[in-house]
Amino acid sequence: MPAYEDIHDETYPILHLVIDHRRKKYVVLLETSDGEYIYIPASKIKNVYEKIAGIEKKAYSETTGDQVDVIVEEALGLERIEYVEE
Repeated sequence: MPAYEDIHDETYPILHLVIDHRRKKYVVLLETSDGEYIYIPASKIKNVYEKIAGIEKKAYSETTGDQVDVIVEEALGLERIEYVEE
């Protein structure tokens, strides 16, 4: 078994789960289309996932397409954002 393993998909933004089997450690990185890597603490991902699971139990669903921009602009005051259609 290799000492390191990188679990990810190939669409941007890419979330990498890099595992060091020898040390039994891992790190989560966000790779942007510009080739930048941003470290994301797993605790933040777990926290957001728990919130997602909670709202999905109340019949909420993830928005896509143009509605992403509408919600983000109204809620955060941000203009058009980049997103990946799955």
